Amino acid sequence: MRGAIAIVSTALALSLVYGSGPAQSGGSMPVPCPTFRGDCDFPSLDSVRMIDTQTGWAATHGYRPNALLHTTDGGIHWKDATPLRTTGQKVDVWRFTILSSAIVWVTPASKGGPDATAEIFRTIDSGRTWKSVALPASSLSSISFIDPHEGWLIAFLAAAMGRQAVEIYRSIDSGETWIKVAASEGNVGSGLPVYGAKENVTFLTPTTGWVTVWDYRVPGSTAFLYVTHDGGRTWGEQSLPLPSGWAPSWMARPWSPKFFTAKDGIFPVFYVLFNDSREETGVLAAFYTTRDGGTTWTPTKPLSIADRDDPYSIVDMEHGWVSDGDALFATSDGGRNWTTLQPAGPFADVKQLEFVSSQIGWALRRISPYLIKTLDGGRTWTSVAYTISGK
Repeated sequence: MRGAIAIVSTALALSLVYGSGPAQSGGSMPVPCPTFRGDCDFPSLDSVRMIDTQTGWAATHGYRPNALLHTTDGGIHWKDATPLRTTGQKVDVWRFTILSSAIVWVTPASKGGPDATAEIFRTIDSGRTWKSVALPASSLSSISFIDPHEGWLIAFLAAAMGRQAVEIYRSIDSGETWIKVAASEGNVGSGLPVYGAKENVTFLTPTTGWVTVWDYRVPGSTAFLYVTHDGGRTWGEQSLPLPSGWAPSWMARPWSPKFFTAKDGIFPVFYVLFNDSREETGVLAAFYTTRDGGTTWTPTKPLSIADRDDPYSIVDMEHGWVSDGDALFATSDGGRNWTTLQPAGPFADVKQLEFVSSQIGWALRRISPYLIKTLDGGRTWTSVAYTISGK
């Protein structure tokens, strides 16, 4: 699959799961459960990724092992689809990447160590069966597939004093096998920087892709986007213009570029601002846009928010949302202008936004109710009383 259809799938390709928030259900602390049962409390949802208004995937938090869940009715009912090891034990889900309602890759939590291996589990039948492969790495920080067969990942090796050793792997057989194509150290000529966290990889075509770099050591550094045009073998820094509203010092936290066609995409960057005393003075969220396949990126009007890790969601080149946990901001013109919404309903302490259209979206909260939904673009929210069942 190539062209615009493949690129739309790429918009769903990078979906990461991070642990945060208390594990609660209803208004009480959970009762530990050996399995998902109807007579005990369940862990909270940590991350939700929806394919459309009905189908999506989620991971739990606060329960070991953390589970992978699948819904086909808009998040009301979730089914446990967690991969099993050869021993029959469930893996502890750390991150997951979705390409479609049926195709998902899961990265379990890694134990680390000098001889560590990182596993990838893959399903092509919505979690009914899984296959796994191991790579020599401490963990896998990002996976990006442009179609069911061809993908890339970042393998994390080690970090010290701001240096981060990573390797880039490529697969052309749906993740059955992986070939190392580049490394940040010991591979002269790759162009990947030695310093900074290489957190996200996103590919648009079999040759063109990007890696984001977050270097907290050097405020004001603009080297946070690297591009390849040869399938990941060599990389070069891509220069980006700065938005307006700058403080004397700042630090950029880039997220993954997201493409909607072969030409059109958005690249979110959160800028943490500092004064001369190196004290944080605020955060600006800027959505860079491209209309030429990522050759050039143009910053939109920056949005002043409260925290660098604020949840955001983008559904197309015009519609996006950003929250500081309690407030909600929306754009309908690609970030050129932002509207402050006054959400009705239980919109507070939000840790993730997940919209699938200009009107329909979900949000995860750190407190009960944990899953809420909107049908009018974020103006009103209602709680979703979800249940979880075993396989």
